[in-house]
Amino acid sequence: MAILWGGVGADTLTGGAEENTIGGGAGNDRLTGNNARDQIFGGDGNDTITGGGGNDYLEGGAGRDTFVLLPGDGWDYIGDFQAGAGGDVLDLTAWTGITDFGTLLALATSDGNDTILTFSPTASVRLAGVARSALTADNVTLAAGSGMPGENPDTPPPGGTLSLGPATVSVAEGSGGGTTNFLFTVTRSGDVSAAASVNWSTAGAGASAAGAADFVGDALPSGVVTFAAGQSTATIAVPVRADTGVETDEGFTVTLSAPSTGWTIAVGSANGLIVNDDAAGGNTPGQALTGTAARDELYGTAGNDTIVGGAGNDYMEGGAGSDRFVINAGDGWDAIGDFQAGSGGDVLDLRSWGLTSAAALLASATEDSGGTVLNLSSNTGVRLMGVSKASLTAANFQLAGSTNQPPVAHGQALTTDEDRSLSGQLSATDPESGSNGLSYSLVEGGAPQHGAVTINRDGSFTYTPGKDYFGADRFTFQVTDAGGLSSTESVALTVNRQRDDANAYFTAGGAIYRVSLDQPGGKPEAMSVLNAQAGSGGFGQMTVMGSTLFATTSNQTIRAFDLDNPSDTGRALAMPGRLSVSSDGKLYSFDGSRLYSYDPTQPETAPALVADVSAWGASQGYYLPPMNGYWSESSFLVSDNTLFFSAGPVTEMGFEFELCRLDLGTPGAEPVRTDLFPGTFQAQYYSSLATAANRSSPASFTEANGGVYFSAATQWAGRELLQVAAGNSLGGANLVDDLYEGWSQQERPWYGMQSSQPRGYYTETITNDSAPQNLTEAGGDLFFTASTPENGRELYRLDTDHPGATPTLVADLMPGSASSNPTNLMSTDTALYFSATTAAGQQFLRYDLASGQLVDMAVDWSGFGTDAANRPTNFVSAIT
Repeated sequence: MAILWGGVGADTLTGGAEENTIGGGAGNDRLTGNNARDQIFGGDGNDTITGGGGNDYLEGGAGRDTFVLLPGDGWDYIGDFQAGAGGDVLDLTAWTGITDFGTLLALATSDGNDTILTFSPTASVRLAGVARSALTADNVTLAAGSGMPGENPDTPPPGGTLSLGPATVSVAEGSGGGTTNFLFTVTRSGDVSAAASVNWSTAGAGASAAGAADFVGDALPSGVVTFAAGQSTATIAVPVRADTGVETDEGFTVTLSAPSTGWTIAVGSANGLIVNDDAAGGNTPGQALTGTAARDELYGTAGNDTIVGGAGNDYMEGGAGSDRFVINAGDGWDAIGDFQAGSGGDVLDLRSWGLTSAAALLASATEDSGGTVLNLSSNTGVRLMGVSKASLTAANFQLAGSTNQPPVAHGQALTTDEDRSLSGQLSATDPESGSNGLSYSLVEGGAPQHGAVTINRDGSFTYTPGKDYFGADRFTFQVTDAGGLSSTESVALTVNRQRDDANAYFTAGGAIYRVSLDQPGGKPEAMSVLNAQAGSGGFGQMTVMGSTLFATTSNQTIRAFDLDNPSDTGRALAMPGRLSVSSDGKLYSFDGSRLYSYDPTQPETAPALVADVSAWGASQGYYLPPMNGYWSESSFLVSDNTLFFSAGPVTEMGFEFELCRLDLGTPGAEPVRTDLFPGTFQAQYYSSLATAANRSSPASFTEANGGVYFSAATQWAGRELLQVAAGNSLGGANLVDDLYEGWSQQERPWYGMQSSQPRGYYTETITNDSAPQNLTEAGGDLFFTASTPENGRELYRLDTDHPGATPTLVADLMPGSASSNPTNLMSTDTALYFSATTAAGQQFLRYDLASGQLVDMAVDWSGFGTDAANRPTNFVSAIT
């Protein structure tokens, strides 16, 4: 049996797999039992009580309490249900066949002064002292019915937003093969006058992701949350298997999708952390439990616990492991219910009594049908229940003169949220004193890498993660006893990412604008403080790293703005060229010849010149296309300490650009040019033939999930999507897929050097091109636009987790061969945003990476032009 008791305030208590006694105390508490027979007492306040499986006894106490009854909950008994208007509530929304109060009353029978509601042969509830006639519709919350009167098909459906919470539910999984329900609440805000529903699903998450075997039924749970008319909240119960295996804490996410018409998802995901509470045998640290001067019941864990009953006649159980029971003078008459005798078993710590002989102690002990009794004084003794004298050995006693042993520090696994401090209490067990007289400190070199921690002498601590950091962290502490002996342990920390405000930033007419991505219907606003720093030419290409916006200017510099500071006027960085963010966390710029890097974590450090390929280009006779970050659409990428770009000679027949890469980790290295499209072609130029070299013209270099992708022409597939060979092999690149197969004959212009008008035309037989553009990484996958004769130019998605996967069409937004021409692709952690032309006109759309749902963001673009100089472009996203 486990006893959990809350205090003042709103408590959330969930029992383990064994029988539980749970009390909430004062406050609006959420109390949940499990599959065993539980006793749950709400106390004062408006409590929510879920008995779970098993035949449970429930009391709500004062306040308007809600009792959640689910299929499979067994035969429950509510001892103080308050019937009538304003009284307690039975939440029966899980019983979808009960849709009105009349149907419910048909299930009710009277038994003396009680009312029994029978839902199935294995599920019922007895309302003690409640007459059937006292129940009203105000005492129940029912599932949504169909064909409800008063519905008007011409009236727009009610609606609003749905939010899932809390952000993180962390519960010990329990043991014994039962079920531990992780409870999440879906709240709908808006017009709740009609029924609604939303789907939910789970997936493993984090470094130790939960799998199907961690849940009841050996499958990742999913289902549908239904709301009755007028119902604002509903509960998702994720059934976790209460196993006995020793494992790391495991994470999972719960995600909402496919809401009813009229409803949108505001907060659609939450995290669950399955806390391992199983322990292997042997020297497994446990807990230090200390009773009060009253009569206590103390229960240990599966580890090696130290239990001090204190005054009063106490009942103690150590549980699994080798446990230590400390008995001091004046402790009263105690009983130990599961004392393990013999070598390697439990230990009675009697050092405070001055006893030195285990043999003499055993000689004075008495044995009866209830076990062995040790009478230590006229008012203190201990009964070892079910233990014979003969089974006890000297190993079961720690007497005066025993050698001092070092304390045993206890590790912990804790969770907090991004930008939120965590306070807690370190713990340890001292073989001699339990937990008394111990001092705590931070181990030298044991500070957290991604935050700061303060440890007080008594073991209380406060951990503060670094600004905007999320992920794993750890610190190591030392505990020292009065004799100077010590031990160390670590506290493992998980910092959950918190979604802040999501915004899109873009330029129009050289000015920067911002529009919210959190809800549809946003109106762009000019960033006046930023735009005052633009100069005469305005801003061009932009990118975001953390909360810093980097924007190129017409004078070949970059301006960096702190988005968390609305009054920040930015700072200038001498980095000419276009911008690219590398997976190593650095910002790079490349003007076609010189590569610069900037580390945003060291904002006071100037950009550094990393490489200059101008001398190499001159020696090879190659043209290095200038990458003016304000005007050009050229592309480069730094990935795995390698610079990718394109260069080559220029002839009367055009630019012969090929894939170039430079190893940045080798001092003095020169770029290597790989001819992805070797050979020559002959073209009809007026009345004569001209010979020219084939060219692949790589562009749009993008990194996704560790792979480098780009668009280039090939001999057999035309311009398609390619991926750099594994390990940046100089062998070149691999074709991802030929989206537009076949050949065609086209008349092409040729310009010559520095010519803005065609100097002539030639006819060329070429392979068809899907011409991938707008390559963008989102959620680890690659998104891009491409053209096919069947669908026109549309948006595609490539699953980069599975080698050999081919791109899939996201949606044919303009059905048939017409094109929606998606542009302005950008991503957040949960969605891809882009502009497209649909039958409804020009739209700015949100594509949910998890559900695949497309939503029109309905941005108010009034006041923006459609000409090249004034239309919105250079889109980037930021969550700040």
